Amino acid sequence: MKQLDNFLILAENDPRLGLSHICLYLALWKKWTDGDYRVPLRVYRSDMIKLSKIDSPGVYHKIIRQLSAYGYINYIPSYNHFAASEIYFTNYE
Repeated sequence: MKQLDNFLILAENDPRLGLSHICLYLALWKKWTDGDYRVPLRVYRSDMIKLSKIDSPGVYHKIIRQLSAYGYINYIPSYNHFAASEIYFTNYE
């Protein structure tokens, strides 16, 4: 939980992040904890859009790429609709 607390502290002070970024990060975190903290986290776009309440695939891709570019996660897209993308969380401790 310390990891999540640290993310929220950083997010509070990062003007680049909005509600969609935080919602997607929390959805990824929930998926990771539900999966017994497996590394890498493997996710499908459709699942994450539904869980994070993001409106469209385009917005999802923009937000997940930004989270990766800003250093909050490492996102490795699969480029295959039938294969999961990989997510690695940045360790803030």
